[in-house]
Amino acid sequence: MVESSVESSLEGSVAVSSRKQNILVVEDNQKSRMFLEKVAADLECVCLSVTTGTAALETLNSGDVDLVLLDILIPSINGYQILEIIRKDKVLWDLPVVVITGIDSVDSAVRCMELGATDYITKPYNPVLLRAR
Repeated sequence: MVESSVESSLEGSVAVSSRKQNILVVEDNQKSRMFLEKVAADLECVCLSVTTGTAALETLNSGDVDLVLLDILIPSINGYQILEIIRKDKVLWDLPVVVITGIDSVDSAVRCMELGATDYITKPYNPVLLRAR
């Protein structure tokens, strides 16, 4: 049930085209990362997974990414910093970034939205909230 809700949320974020869409999952928690990789596979998307902010920036700068699923609390460069870098970049500035985090805080959500996040989803995934999005 939660999985189908996540898929519904992501379907709206991934543009329809003739090529498979590339989703960059930036998540250091193995269980969460594997879940998001499965969702991407179910959507017939290519999933690029990294566990650190540095690896995320390297992937963004070297590849064709259509959507970023970004955790906040990741090693090296945190999710807030990644968002800020993406929005200031002349090439990446309009890339959809969905923050998926364990930080269930209004302050964090507002900060992410002010930094340019497309959406903010807290863990554990709430099926009702995901359906609404």
